[in-house]
Amino acid sequence: LLPEGAAAALSSSDALWNAAEAMERRKDAQLAREIVLALPANQELGHDDRVELARSFAIEHFVSKGLAVQLDVHAPHGAESEGERANYHAHLLITTRRLGEDGFAAKKARDLDPVIKRSAGRATVAEGEAWGVLWRDHQNQYFASQGYSIRVDATSAVPQEHIGPVRMRAADAEANVRAEQIRRANEEAARDPEKVLGVLTRNQASFSEYDVDRHLKKHIRDENERAGVKAAVFERQDVLALH
Repeated sequence: LLPEGAAAALSSSDALWNAAEAMERRKDAQLAREIVLALPANQELGHDDRVELARSFAIEHFVSKGLAVQLDVHAPHGAESEGERANYHAHLLITTRRLGEDGFAAKKARDLDPVIKRSAGRATVAEGEAWGVLWRDHQNQYFASQGYSIRVDATSAVPQEHIGPVRMRAADAEANVRAEQIRRANEEAARDPEKVLGVLTRNQASFSEYDVDRHLKKHIRDENERAGVKAAVFERQDVLALH
């Protein structure tokens, strides 16, 4: 995906990244940023819907600001678990320099760089949650425009990570261990009415009974247990019924 005015010859990935690399003088220079988008697996949606969701998001947030994007959309394959069978996702490789009629800009687009913070020696994108909200809203707007009734779930209490297809990781890999720890943490949080309410109202002030059911079903298998947590959520004094 090329910004307006960029040479059509750069529309191939080989030409684009060769040109991007030619602009760099340092061996350790960063050629691209990468963003992974989790795509919906709902049966109502087809391959074209998923491509358009990722394409329009890339255009709105990066291409319209002068950056070029290589977009790769992946369907799950070789999946063993239900979660992996639903692992549709897209990779966005985004140039670090703006691209125009005269080629890549001499200076990098620092104004578009993400804010990076370090905690316990680990680097994290500070506005990562904000990007998640933008992606959620973008999907919901697309669903509404296409007449789909589906909507994106609220973000879990503990954010999950994209850990790649099963064939690329060993059973005891650190990513698997971390994913299982996150799953258990979300399951435990879903049993706490206060934390459930916090998830549902993190980015919006109101929610429906359907939103509660969908969130609890995602993390708690037992129907009776879900019913008990649901009742406790609506019995809280800080919850008001709207008509």
